[in-house]
Amino acid sequence: MRAFLSCLLLLLPGVAIPAEPQASSSAPSSSPGSDWQSPTLGVMKWIPAGSFTMGSPSSEAGRDSDEVQHQVTLTKGFWLMEHEVTQGEWKSVMGSNPSGFSSCGPSCPVETVSWDDAQAFVKKVSARDGVTYRLPTEAEWEYAARGGQSFVHAGSNEATAVGWIFDNSGFGTQPACEKPRNGYGLCDMTGNVWEWTGDWYGNYPSGSVTDPTGASAGSSRVIRSGSWGISPAYARVAARDGIAPSYRWFYLGLRLARARP
Repeated sequence: MRAFLSCLLLLLPGVAIPAEPQASSSAPSSSPGSDWQSPTLGVMKWIPAGSFTMGSPSSEAGRDSDEVQHQVTLTKGFWLMEHEVTQGEWKSVMGSNPSGFSSCGPSCPVETVSWDDAQAFVKKVSARDGVTYRLPTEAEWEYAARGGQSFVHAGSNEATAVGWIFDNSGFGTQPACEKPRNGYGLCDMTGNVWEWTGDWYGNYPSGSVTDPTGASAGSSRVIRSGSWGISPAYARVAARDGIAPSYRWFYLGLRLARARP
């Protein structure tokens, strides 16, 4: 884990548990190409298939050596939650709220969840809604975060304009979707909480790839987006890091994808 993680300032609120949202008893029909209303997880935005340049140019401020640019083609569209999984959504499925910032309320992102916790949530919410959810791949995450645009952050070249980071968060999470959306209608792809992806962390391939799923093995899972306690450099759409899948902290959350039926 990079040294910056040890520098986060934590201002822990109380432990009040938010009220549970109500989920519908069955999943509505959905068709590729249009947004979908999940019974439990709110609106999921349709992300179309396409190609993009993953990584960052050497001239980009804050760039790390693991962000080597390469061409990626995603051959299948998918749905992605418009916001990070909230405390209310997590509690409605798992029965408890692990968040350190629980006083932020049910519309704030859940945090203090490991990659392993995320997999348990995926299993339960998939069974509950009768569809197959999953964590997005790292490539899917960056493609969605870029939103068909060319900004450094998700929807802007100014991090605080579209996200909650160290500079403007008040040292804690904030309710979902209070900042402008990116080109695909997604909220908080910059900051608020780091988001787990499905991939093992590793070096990027040297050439063009199609539907990549990350390293074949490893000790860390990829996290994306930056968080409430991070500088703008770590909240760029190309910024990436790896964390042990059992690790929990006050800046780790998630956002789920759903493959086309």
